[in-house]
Amino acid sequence: MTNPESPRESAKPSSHLLLLNEIAGIVGEARSLQDVLDRVVRLVAERMHADVCSIWLLDARGTQLTLAATEGLSAMAVGQATLAKGQGVTWRVFEEMQPVIVEDVQRDPSFVYIPSTREDPFNSFLALPLVVRGSPIGAMSVQTRERRSFTTDEVRAFQAIASQIAPVVDNARLLAILSREETVPAPVAANPGARRAVGTPCSSGVVVGRILRLGTVPLRAAEAPGTIVQESAILTRACNRARAELTRMQAWLRQRNADEAALVFSAQLMFLEDPAFEGRMRKAVEQGASARDAVERVMQDLVARFSAMRDLYFRERSADVQDLALRLLRHTQAGAPEGGDGLRGRIAVLPLLTPSRLVSLSAEGVTAVLSGGGGATSHAALLARSLDLPLVVGLGDFVDQVADGERALVDASTGEVLLDPPDALLRELERAEATPLPLFPKGRRKSRIRIEANVNLWGDALRARANGADGIGLYRTEFAFLLRPDLPSEEDQTLLYRRIVEEMAPRPVTFRILDAGGDKLLPALGGALEPNPFLGYRSLRILLDHPEILGPQIRAVLSALRGSNGSILVPMVSSVKDMRAIRERLVDVRRRLPPLGAMIEVPSALLLARELAEEADFLSVGTNDLTQHLLGVDRTNARVARYFDHCDPSVLRAIDSVCRAGRDAGKPVAICGGMASDPLFAPLWVGLGVDRLSVHIPRIPLLRTVLASIRVKEARREAKRLLEMDSAEAIRKRLGQLAAATGAPVVPARV
Repeated sequence: MTNPESPRESAKPSSHLLLLNEIAGIVGEARSLQDVLDRVVRLVAERMHADVCSIWLLDARGTQLTLAATEGLSAMAVGQATLAKGQGVTWRVFEEMQPVIVEDVQRDPSFVYIPSTREDPFNSFLALPLVVRGSPIGAMSVQTRERRSFTTDEVRAFQAIASQIAPVVDNARLLAILSREETVPAPVAANPGARRAVGTPCSSGVVVGRILRLGTVPLRAAEAPGTIVQESAILTRACNRARAELTRMQAWLRQRNADEAALVFSAQLMFLEDPAFEGRMRKAVEQGASARDAVERVMQDLVARFSAMRDLYFRERSADVQDLALRLLRHTQAGAPEGGDGLRGRIAVLPLLTPSRLVSLSAEGVTAVLSGGGGATSHAALLARSLDLPLVVGLGDFVDQVADGERALVDASTGEVLLDPPDALLRELERAEATPLPLFPKGRRKSRIRIEANVNLWGDALRARANGADGIGLYRTEFAFLLRPDLPSEEDQTLLYRRIVEEMAPRPVTFRILDAGGDKLLPALGGALEPNPFLGYRSLRILLDHPEILGPQIRAVLSALRGSNGSILVPMVSSVKDMRAIRERLVDVRRRLPPLGAMIEVPSALLLARELAEEADFLSVGTNDLTQHLLGVDRTNARVARYFDHCDPSVLRAIDSVCRAGRDAGKPVAICGGMASDPLFAPLWVGLGVDRLSVHIPRIPLLRTVLASIRVKEARREAKRLLEMDSAEAIRKRLGQLAAATGAPVVPARV
């Protein structure tokens, strides 16, 4: 392999966000699966100024590569040219899992000539693996007639393009797998039962509405079909309307500044553009089925086959199929609404929830979502809050015991779901909603505590400004990783982070570097579920082991923060060594660094708070993880959820020790997590001398008013009194009394 350095001017592809839009356009415009791949290789060849671009796909056993698309080689070789494992230069990308560069490929000892490709005129060669969820799915290569090397900039550009191409190619591979005929056992029906349940709350809001079950595509008795011509026309109409509907939902999300979330519809669009997929439904119609029955047969089979796959990622893709099935079924009906009016205003109930399904439901106007499984899956919860969608998960078998059309009351702040609520209760809720929250008498001066926002999506930054946030106290960078099967490129991260900084300027932004693992499993990292994920391979442990993830992210963050007064926050710090290690990585990129903070969320960091305060520029207490680690409670486990209590004396005393450590070192202390957003704890923060709160955006105005009403001397006395109490019940009672004295509403907080 040669050194990728050359004085030759490198290829300069356009903005990678623009490239992403071009790829999305390919998915939307292509007439077939092969058309998608053909357009992709043409686009890459153009962007890389190459004479050839080829995509090779791995088979299911990982033992053979097949040429799936090419620009520049003979089109006759597509689907015919193969390379057995270990054969040819292209296989080296899987051995080395990095770019392979050869100036004169035909002289390379590994080169294997395949006559059908007509590869003779091409000399220089650059290839790299296409990776999704940490596993290679194929390879992409470019070639030129000119015998030369490739520059570092060209290689980086090619890697950035590949990260965007890989999910599209993966969808192609998935459709190819599904094109094989296999049979899967039919799902088993559930039993009816109870009328009330309490699940795990993930957002906020109280909703009353009618239930719509979305668990699986229901099998219906075959209906009398029309003529083949009539049913074919109905099927064509359904596909066209579903395609238009998906495009409208993407536009709706982008209008809400949720561009990242809009990407989740690409898989459904690819299904609609695949001729084999539509062909199976048309074949059923030609054999005498109605359009609706044809859709049900094909979709039920696909959902079952997805659900039976071993790969968790592929199993979760059944949600995409179910979404598309319901869309098509709705549009086979005469007089069916053009958009998602069948879902609008309803409470959606389903067994499992994925981010893509949640985005789809939000775009189609559901008022709340109830899910049987998943626990407090952070990515679904964070997404629900960013989309202002009430969500309750962990309801178990209860979701099988509700019926379509039943009226339900959902309190997403407490997790309570009540079927057929009494009219008296509904009237009381109406009166409560009509009564405005009291405004509290403001103190003579504004509270010294800065109130900053928790942000997940770029659109949240707009809402933070509108609600008067003093800055962003916690930008969760992992969200850019959660809705895609690959790793975002350094260029994409830089553009996104810079957008956040520019939107909030001159207010500061604190970027928490990638906090993966625990209940936030990233598709790109792959790996199996751990028996105790919160104490497992997660967060900073992953980052320090994976420089290919940490390096691009810290370069992107530092680039975005240039010229601003923002900062960087390090999650799950467990030792002084951790902070020194991450600082060394940052100094390797830039000598002059923005403020670097340490999150205090595990017991070791708590006991080392004084030493960490000397090493870091500020401390930030993550109250959710700290509480669960102190109390030995998995907060996603419904069986022990009652033991998770922010009012426990050990939690208050732990936070006090961090505040004292920060004060003695002259370093600011921030609070984030559920306690920060709860107005019940406002007197405690004033009394302990907390400097910043990072909170759920809708709580900002309320917390600002509550804090302004609190006198510092009284708060210090009360904080001392609270720290001397020996039970959570006594602490909660006293905090409630203080809230009542100021008129603050006592409401649960979700972050």
